[in-house]
Amino acid sequence: MEGNINKALNDPNSIVISQEIAKKYFGDKSPIGETIIYNSNYNFKVTGVIKNVPVNTYLRCDLIVPYSKAIEIFNINNIWGNWGQDYTYLLLRDNFSQESLIKNLNQVLLNHTNENFAKMLSLYILPLRDIYLTSDMMGELGPTGNLKSIYIFSSIAFLLLLIACLNFINLSTARSLRRSKEVGLRKVLGANRLGLFRQFWGESIFITVIAVFISLIIFEFLNPVLFKYFDINLTGISYFNINFFLILLGIMVFVSLIAGIYPAIFLSKYKPVDSLKGIKTPGSSGANLRKMLVVLQFSISIFLLIGTAGIYKQIQYMLNTDPGFDKSDILVVSYPASAKGSVDKYPVLKNQFMSIPGVENVSGAYSLPGANNKESQSFKLKGQTKEEGQTMQASGVDYDFITTLGIKLIEGRNFSKKFGIDDEKSIIINETAVKKLGLKNPVGTEVIIPGGKNKGRTVTIIVVVKDFHISSFHNVIEPLFLYINPERYYNIAVKIDPKYSQKIITSLRESYKKVIPEKEFNYETLTEQYSSMYQSDEKDGTLFLIFTILSIIVASMGLFGLASFAIEVRMKEIGIRKVLGADLLNISFLLSKDFSKWVLISNLIAFPVAYYALSKWLDDFAYKTEMGIWIYILAACAALLISFITISFQSIKAANTNPVKTLRYE
Repeated sequence: MEGNINKALNDPNSIVISQEIAKKYFGDKSPIGETIIYNSNYNFKVTGVIKNVPVNTYLRCDLIVPYSKAIEIFNINNIWGNWGQDYTYLLLRDNFSQESLIKNLNQVLLNHTNENFAKMLSLYILPLRDIYLTSDMMGELGPTGNLKSIYIFSSIAFLLLLIACLNFINLSTARSLRRSKEVGLRKVLGANRLGLFRQFWGESIFITVIAVFISLIIFEFLNPVLFKYFDINLTGISYFNINFFLILLGIMVFVSLIAGIYPAIFLSKYKPVDSLKGIKTPGSSGANLRKMLVVLQFSISIFLLIGTAGIYKQIQYMLNTDPGFDKSDILVVSYPASAKGSVDKYPVLKNQFMSIPGVENVSGAYSLPGANNKESQSFKLKGQTKEEGQTMQASGVDYDFITTLGIKLIEGRNFSKKFGIDDEKSIIINETAVKKLGLKNPVGTEVIIPGGKNKGRTVTIIVVVKDFHISSFHNVIEPLFLYINPERYYNIAVKIDPKYSQKIITSLRESYKKVIPEKEFNYETLTEQYSSMYQSDEKDGTLFLIFTILSIIVASMGLFGLASFAIEVRMKEIGIRKVLGADLLNISFLLSKDFSKWVLISNLIAFPVAYYALSKWLDDFAYKTEMGIWIYILAACAALLISFITISFQSIKAANTNPVKTLRYE
């Protein structure tokens, strides 16, 4: 908006600011040439103003400074060893070779590091537009979406719309009996079939248009709640654009065609003589179609019922299965490990925490279960060549990590200061690492890990621990080693006595402010942090449940319409049966048994489809529950119960009708 785009960041002490920042600090006057002071001791000269960045981008910023200055401010000593906090964007030429570019990028990495380090990483490129829906990397600048979920829920929305269309067909044909004489009179007065077809189809289109407007109103009222629940921020972004309305128009055309054509054909088919004589149906072929529609409706509903039960069971499995550590009564406190003096302050802070009544144990760690970070390091057995080495997941921890998290030892001893060498000479590995390395007697084995100035250091395996889930059940447990590294304690786990939790938190905050006054005290429970890995799955499950309930309601309405149609056709039969002594239960059973048969057929169709779909969905989880037969039986029973209640309501109404009225029914 202001300044020279080609020269704005040439000076290391220059800064480009957003309109919002310019307004905040300088009001209506131009900020160009003015000074902004950062962190008390860095002076920047304003050289440009940019538009406020919209919310639907990862490139959100209010202050832009030269990268060379950021290195100085944040004290980045080893640029090529500082991964996970920097984001690199490339503006590429047209017709570039992706394969050649990636090869050259990895060569740049090798040129600036070494073979061992370069083996741990591989660089690849990702289009900016694809980050939100396709990136599964940790540490993105904002939350990412899930393309698979979009496909799944778009398909479910389509199925729900299809159920509604089939429902409309059934209700329209059920209502057709009341309009048969109207059709006959119109035809006698000169109306042709095409004219009647246009009239009835036009009525369907009119209803569809009204429904679209009502849906827009409902959406306007509900979207703030939905966006908040799904953590979607569209402030200042209008979704009412040309693409939105084209999609809406496409839906209207689809619904009008699917839902409107058959009823229009059905109604316009009545013959004048038959309709005026009181013959209620133009033929029996429509009855079979209506039964097929009920089968299809309930097949979709049962499929969604089974899917909901399967999702719920998998989520419960993930949340309740033993993760291999004790997550209860542990607070996770953020620690500024990269700040100056953090290594010296950590033991002081730990001692302060340990002195608080109710604190049972304290441990620093690079990563804790549920944390959105991951460390990998090269790893090889002593005597192996560089080529035989491999990359392994690692985490810098302190001496009390195993004790604090209650991780089980299989063999060996825990880290201990008594030996005086564990910080430099010892590591802990998990069961998966033992299997991958093929070690029969792992304790005492010497291995080489990175250390010093890119030189490997020899350490000894002192203990094997039982596998634990440091990441979610979506991922397999990886080979892992733990080592002492005070420079990597980004998290502090505090094991507390739950009886005094609120007092302990207050004391922790006070102690933290004494040792690190310049930083905010931030914490959450390990249970919350661990459960956050499954928030997306839980929200998907909730959405699935909502769709399922809606589908059952709409399918039941369709069944209700079909039951109405069948009862109207058989009204005189019902009257005769009542005269001959049939009671309410007999008539209800008579009318219900045929429909229950079609619901059972729906179950048989839905089961294999649901089984296949659940199997594909569960492929996303490395650790998954077994889907028992009870899920399918439960869905079948629920569908039968819903159909019986729906039909019984109409049956009871018909059975309670006066026999004289039913025998005179027209």
